[in-house]
Amino acid sequence: MRTISVRGILIASFIIGFAITGVSAQQVPWPPGGGHPGFMGMAPPPQGGGYPGFMGMAPPPPPMKCRPSNPAPCFPNATAGCPPPPCYNPYACPPPMCKPPVTMEPSAYVGYLFKDHGAGINIQFNNGDVVGITSTRNDFDLQGVWLELALPIALSENVGGFVTGAHLFPVQTKTLQSYRQVNGFAKREWTPDIQWWELNAGLSLRLAPSASGLAGFRWSSFVVNFNDPTNQLGFATSGDDAKLTVNAYIPFFGLEVSCQPNCNSILKAAVIGFPALPSDVEFQETLSPTGEPSTRFSGKTDYRSGYFLEAVGEASMKMDSWSLGAFARFDFIHTERNRDFTVDGGTRQADIQFDRRNWILGGKVGVAF
Repeated sequence: MRTISVRGILIASFIIGFAITGVSAQQVPWPPGGGHPGFMGMAPPPQGGGYPGFMGMAPPPPPMKCRPSNPAPCFPNATAGCPPPPCYNPYACPPPMCKPPVTMEPSAYVGYLFKDHGAGINIQFNNGDVVGITSTRNDFDLQGVWLELALPIALSENVGGFVTGAHLFPVQTKTLQSYRQVNGFAKREWTPDIQWWELNAGLSLRLAPSASGLAGFRWSSFVVNFNDPTNQLGFATSGDDAKLTVNAYIPFFGLEVSCQPNCNSILKAAVIGFPALPSDVEFQETLSPTGEPSTRFSGKTDYRSGYFLEAVGEASMKMDSWSLGAFARFDFIHTERNRDFTVDGGTRQADIQFDRRNWILGGKVGVAF
């Protein structure tokens, strides 16, 4: 019941966020220039000079549908301040110079991480078996509440920076591990204890009025302790356990596009990735097959190949200094490793493959300064 209720609330918040963004198009438009919209950071404002208030920028033009009909609004000079109505059309985007410049927009993202594919680790033992086992596969769901805090900052006319931190609050599930043996197969279920943290830092560079390049670095710590084996087939009743540790150090590059369909709403989409996955992968497990001595193995892994890909979409609206919206995120990582370990005084080698794929849907709230 707890899983269903949390999921339902967050899915509802995601749908409502999009609905609010659409309805906001019918309301009094919000002035442009009230922030620098961007994924993982505010996209820098347009180039220009003579805009008093933020590093010499010119005021960006409002969207076409927001521009007033004749007569045109009167724009004050740099020192006159904002003119009172009816000097300008109050239903059009007010002159950007009348709004204080925005240099940062701290935001919080809360969503539900769906299991989808979840995560999995596959181990293929080479040069013989280990206590009768030739390979093993552990697949487990990933579900829970995702919380991410972001601090985007405008550094100059064309450059922005961002720092984010995220954590998964998991919903407890079961995981199934299967084993291929020399003379058959075995399996058992675990209760996983998942700890997932992420930190990001990077820069955005304006390439065009509606496109920015992204570059940065991500540290992702993913640790799973597998406890309390149950429904065992081919294993003696025991206190076996296992542990998976993946520390990924990922440089990434990407592209973000954004548009402002009306004065108070913003749509954004971004894709980032890297064709390699520098990381430390470690898997330890105690094996106690029926009729075999208990054995624990672990060892150092060497990198072979891997990659990282992430796509994000966001829709938001402005309300005074606040930004409300909804987001969807998909990410996928894959890595392959060689592993040397020692069992009963002899050296063995294993090929290890780790995958993690998930969706996150949720809402966003931010405040501009």
